[in-house]
Amino acid sequence: MCRSVYVTLCIYTRNSLAHSSIEEMIGLEPTRTSKKNDLYGWFISTQCSTNSKDINDHLKLLISIIDRGGRFFEIQRKKEYQCRIMAFWESESGNGGPVLHPETMRTIADLNLELHFDIWLDLPDQH
Repeated sequence: MCRSVYVTLCIYTRNSLAHSSIEEMIGLEPTRTSKKNDLYGWFISTQCSTNSKDINDHLKLLISIIDRGGRFFEIQRKKEYQCRIMAFWESESGNGGPVLHPETMRTIADLNLELHFDIWLDLPDQH
């Protein structure tokens, strides 16, 4: 059983000019940005966009947001950008895990994106 789930499109670059042009290039505003050790990050997250505990719903929402911008593939074709999806999934019972539907996996593959998982298992107290 899932306690919490969200997914984030992550776009990284070491080029500050490339970083500042992402929003204009793909026509979307980030939910947050970062800079650490000369690595710039640009992120769109579903964390505050839906209460669903189904990772497929979050991935479909993120993909629909990317599609709204319509120019995401411009970013992926450029070598100075690294793109991926990060998925956060927290267990309610200390076991289980996210289940991806085949159509969700096909869509992510068609976008040529890696999907990384951050899975938290809150284990029950052992006495």
